[in-house]
Amino acid sequence: MAVEAIGGGSGSVAMSVFLVVFAFGMAWVLLAAGRVLRAGRHGGRSVLMTWQIFQAVVAASMLASGATAAVLGGAGLLVLAVAVAVLLLTPAVVRATTD
Repeated sequence: MAVEAIGGGSGSVAMSVFLVVFAFGMAWVLLAAGRVLRAGRHGGRSVLMTWQIFQAVVAASMLASGATAAVLGGAGLLVLAVAVAVLLLTPAVVRATTD
């Protein structure tokens, strides 16, 4: 569905509107979690780690698809997800966000 909406092939305006609103909502949640983490509170760390897990699952699916563009995109997503997850668990971040 998302591919159809992005590619312009979606026949459902309601689904396209939902996907856009959902994407903006998720962007807002992730930005808010980043701000919370930057302020030194621990609540943002769990939201961002959950997002990295979801991103890794999507990346694994893309890697398994076999299409060259999807495999390259999946590899990039997986590298990004692992890098951010590792950074979220560094001692400095844990120390800064522990009550």
